[in-house]
Parts: sequence; C-alpha cells; structure tokens
Amino acid sequence: MKKRAKFHATCHRLLDELLRESVPIQMDNSVDEMAQKFMHDALPPMLTAEEQLTTIQEQGERWNSDLNRVSNVVELQPDSRVRLLRRHCLRVVEQDNGGENDEDNIVAYYTTDNARVYHDRPLSTLGVDKETLPALEVLFTSYPEYVSIDSLPLTTIEDKIAFVSTLYEKGLVRTEYELAHSDDEDEEGDESDSDDDDDDDEEEEEEENGRSKQGLDGTHWRKATTIELRQCAMLNSNNNFANN
Repeated sequence: MKKRAKFHATCHRLLDELLRESVPIQMDNSVDEMAQKFMHDALPPMLTAEEQLTTIQEQGERWNSDLNRVSNVVELQPDSRVRLLRRHCLRVVEQDNGGENDEDNIVAYYTTDNARVYHDRPLSTLGVDKETLPALEVLFTSYPEYVSIDSLPLTTIEDKIAFVSTLYEKGLVRTEYELAHSDDEDEEGDESDSDDDDDDDEEEEEEENGRSKQGLDGTHWRKATTIELRQCAMLNSNNNFANN
C-alpha cells in the first residue's frame, strides 16, 4: 500500500508539472496553428458600399487621365478615427524560430488579400514590431468602436500615423468618415489657371482682331485717299485743257 501511495503521489506531481509548464505552451501553439489554418481558409471580407468608401478600396489614389496625374490623394491625420475592418481579419502569433531573436518571431496573418478560390494564394503575413503590440491590442479590444490615431499607445505621432497607414494600405482598417482629398485645392488651382489662360487667350484674340480691324480701316482710308487724289488730278488737268 505504501508503494502504491508513493506511486500515486509521484504521478500527481509529474502531472502537475506537466499541466503547469508544458500544457499551456502546447495549448498556445495549438491555438495559433488552428488560427493560422482558419485565416488561410477564410474568404476575404465582403465590403458594403459604405465600407468601400471608407477603405483603400475606393478611398485610395487613382490615375486621372484627364489631368494626366494621380488624383484622389488622401492622408491620415492624427484626429482620424479608425477601427479594424473585421474582428477576425487579423491574427498576431509568435512563431518558434529555435531561440532566435524574439522580435523577428512576431507575425500577423490577415485575410484581406485572400483569393476567392480555395488556397489559390499563400497566406498573407505582416511583420510586427514588439513596440506596436499595445496599439494592436487597443484596436482589437475597442472593436467595433472607432479610436483616434493620436490616442494609440505609441511614442510619436509619426509612429502612430505610420503604423495605421500600414494597416490601411493592407485594407485592414477603415476610417469612420470619408477622408478629404488633399489634391482638391490643386485641382481648383489648375482649373483657375486654365480659366485665366482662357481669359488671356480671349484678350489676345480680341487685341489681334482689333489690330486687324485697324489695319483694314487704314487700308480702306489709304485706298480712298488715293482715289480722291487721282480725281483731283484729273479735274485739274481738264480745267487746264479747257482754259487753253
């Protein structure tokens, strides 16, 4: 009986150590592996018309063939409010690279670039700096509410905008409202310049027409004067002939 009790105690101790040390690690790895498979199996998010207008799908830069340049340029501002496009469109995991640098082990899998054909493309990944993890956590925990960019827990406003811009370009976040086009003023300036050019062209045309009219009037005057002089000369010659 003593050996049996001792054996049971040893088994309990070993199982406690296993549950305390090994099982949590294996559970995390298993959950991450299942999440990775889910991200690869998932279809890309289907956006509504409103969502398209507040994401890079319709809010991004476009080539304007009329102006022969890029237009519809938008810029994220510190007071711009954003949120994740979908709660499960992004998954952050820590990979095991055999004891190498931990900062290179953190990656994010996302579904916005997935193909609509099953596994037609490899799973999209995004490198994640350890400093940006608190900001990602804010986006995850605040969903579906919007948060301003300047409220994210990063060091500088430049870091905050760069962080959100990366997610925005991947289609992972949407803005609360449509962003104003930063090139609107330039387009208005181009239109005013073209109007000024048209006005200048009209003025030059009027001046040219005026000079043409003046030239025609002068020609007519010179012709009329020549005819009158000839008539006067003929009258004088006739008078002289009559007197003689």
